[in-house]
Amino acid sequence: MKIMKRNNAILLFIIFIITASCNKNEKNNNLIIDSSAYSYFISNEGAFGYSNASVSIFNSKENSVINNAFEQINNRNLGDVLQSIYKIDSKLFLMVNASNKIEVVDSKSMKQIKTLENISLPRYMISDGNKNAYVSCWGNDGLLKVLDINSLEFTESIKVGKGPEEMLISNNKLYVCNSGGFVDDSTISIVNIFTNKLIKNLKCNFIPIDIVAEDDYKIWVLCRGKIIYNAAWQQIGESKASLICINTNSDSIEKELLLPANQHPSHLEISPDKSILFYGGGFSFNGIYSFKISSNVLSTNPLINKEFYGFNVHPTNGDIFCLEAPSFSSSGRLIIYSSTGVEKQNLKCGIGPNSIIF
Repeated sequence: MKIMKRNNAILLFIIFIITASCNKNEKNNNLIIDSSAYSYFISNEGAFGYSNASVSIFNSKENSVINNAFEQINNRNLGDVLQSIYKIDSKLFLMVNASNKIEVVDSKSMKQIKTLENISLPRYMISDGNKNAYVSCWGNDGLLKVLDINSLEFTESIKVGKGPEEMLISNNKLYVCNSGGFVDDSTISIVNIFTNKLIKNLKCNFIPIDIVAEDDYKIWVLCRGKIIYNAAWQQIGESKASLICINTNSDSIEKELLLPANQHPSHLEISPDKSILFYGGGFSFNGIYSFKISSNVLSTNPLINKEFYGFNVHPTNGDIFCLEAPSFSSSGRLIIYSSTGVEKQNLKCGIGPNSIIF
């Protein structure tokens, strides 16, 4: 009897182990991304140096979030600091900044396709809609890496200003915001996308950091401005932040609107009908402001009076998707507002969320 009980116990233990293993594999391999529900992908930076960056997926039909999607499917960490995500067809390109790599995954399964290495501090990506994509990199004093979308191989590099950030293609030209990276810059690099040659560096206010298109021949750039500190890190001066409007025919600045003193936002978005700009977000900046382009007058009151690390505007319904990072050691929040600033959803996501793509 004792032997039978012992054998039964061993058998039950083996069944438990097998069942647990199966459940674990089911969790990792059967993650379903409902593309028909317009799944949106959240970039969670994680804490610098801890390799805990992650991707969260928001399901707009069920109003739910799947966290750690990359880890669940690929059974490994994504890496250190996920700066941004870019989608081309059915592929997601994950800019893992501090790990000096780009992870390419299938957008419907999150399974890894390829890891692109030998790239220094990748920040953002944009496609020319044909065969090339451009990656802004902080390494080597600032350059763009040109990626062949089909072969997933880098083909060339383009020297631009220091600390290139967000980019935009308009009027067959690539406009690159040169933020300065670890130093300062005040230029926008303009590149011919047919030849991949630098046309010019357009001088502007300090730290151009984000960019949107009003139409084919008019783009807006958010320049964060420069804060001046003394040796004790006390603020002793500043250059104000500004919104600048660039004519892409002449590649000249048509208009500049200065923000009030001590306002240095990091993000710029535009409404689906291209009539309203939204700016705000970033370290120690409170509020998201709206600006009606036809008015030429900046608002003194925020549309949403709260501090966010980043935000994006839905390209169809105009909802404002705000990312809150209360610390870089705990989960962040995705908070969705209507275009008029009314809160609609509040959901948990990964550590240090900075942006969402639709």
